[in-house]
Amino acid sequence: MQEYKNNNEVAIIMLHEIYGINKFMEEICEEYHAAGFDVYCPSLLKKECFLYANSSEAYKYFVDEIGFDIYKEIDLQIKQLKTSYKKVFVLGFSVGATIAWRCSESSLADGIICCYGSRIRDYLMFQPNCQTLVLFAEYDSFNVAEIMAQIKYKKNVEVFKLKARHGFLDKYSRGYDEQQAQVARGLIKGYLQKYGKETKVYFVEIISYKECLLGKTKKGKFYIVKIFLNYLKIIYANAAKALTKNTCVS
Repeated sequence: MQEYKNNNEVAIIMLHEIYGINKFMEEICEEYHAAGFDVYCPSLLKKECFLYANSSEAYKYFVDEIGFDIYKEIDLQIKQLKTSYKKVFVLGFSVGATIAWRCSESSLADGIICCYGSRIRDYLMFQPNCQTLVLFAEYDSFNVAEIMAQIKYKKNVEVFKLKARHGFLDKYSRGYDEQQAQVARGLIKGYLQKYGKETKVYFVEIISYKECLLGKTKKGKFYIVKIFLNYLKIIYANAAKALTKNTCVS
């Protein structure tokens, strides 16, 4: 389990793909932590991550050793986190998205986000009992339109099809699509703002700190400033709250 905590009011459980907690997952966890969430990323594999080149081996290991019933463990984690946080969301990718979909059947989470979960099609009988956002890749290995037609009228479900391949959010994947990744990030951001509106979450659009500091992007300084301002807002809010509590009226 990798944890990124800073006493925030909202937590997100990140569910990885068949590869495990790789560089993509570490960066996505850092991104959402910088945006004002406490992030928990359980290692479903409980071993070293697989390389992208070993996708067949990774999928076989997942099916043989883990399976989608592991959602029950995630449900338990949601229940535990709900004792410490105002809201708990689950964000899953690929097999992690299908696991997240299974978790949506309970009303434990405040929201579920599923990114290119191709095996969701095996669990269409379930009715989500919490707000659920589903993002499919149009050019996936199955008839996406047919599956969307079966779930788009389900209660609590918002579903979108992006013109991209499986893995469009992962910049280390062959399926990565920068434009559609930005569309997806916008949908996820809007969803979290909509259903997490009672909490104070500051969203910032960032890339990795390392890329900023190495000057690999012209926007590097701008991103660093946004991250810095984000933390200043949090510090200021906490200071104002403490000042209010300690001020006496004579």
